[in-house]
Amino acid sequence: MPGSGAPGAGVEGSDDIGVSHYPAIVHVVFLETRDTIVFIVTVRVFEKSDLPGILRIERESFDRDAWPRELFLEYAAAVPDLFLVARVGGRIAGYSIGCLTRHGGEIASLGVRPVHRQRGVATALLRAMLRKLRRMGAQAVWLTVRRRNEAAIHLYRKLGFMRTSTVPNYYKNSSGWRMKMELS
Repeated sequence: MPGSGAPGAGVEGSDDIGVSHYPAIVHVVFLETRDTIVFIVTVRVFEKSDLPGILRIERESFDRDAWPRELFLEYAAAVPDLFLVARVGGRIAGYSIGCLTRHGGEIASLGVRPVHRQRGVATALLRAMLRKLRRMGAQAVWLTVRRRNEAAIHLYRKLGFMRTSTVPNYYKNSSGWRMKMELS
């Protein structure tokens, strides 16, 4: 489907990135074919019952750098419309948290369960987040990524993010790259 960003994508009753409009929820569906297996990724806003699954993703993805439970609850209260959860097969597969500042949007965190990586989950989350931030008036979106995270850097570049600077010691024992995407 044109504009969906996923090979073999099919989305019914939705706009160009697959966001269906329901009261108070975002619902994104992508179909991606890999080795004749179809993955359906749905994206919606965070619900408190999602927290155990998100904490599991956080531990699996970030180990010692994992955020504590309390921080996720703070983001859920502060930016409820920008805390997105992806599901595959009825289970939580990933999440993304964004913020809107006077400088534009910021992707604060993005995590995908290792078993669901390279299946379109992060792409679906990012496209839904970028769409929401654009609709909220953001002209640009920023993020920081670990310099060694080549898979994430590749994804961000594919979506249009460009490296703007290096942030020494942003992470424990590692520098980060600031990346920016213009939304205009």
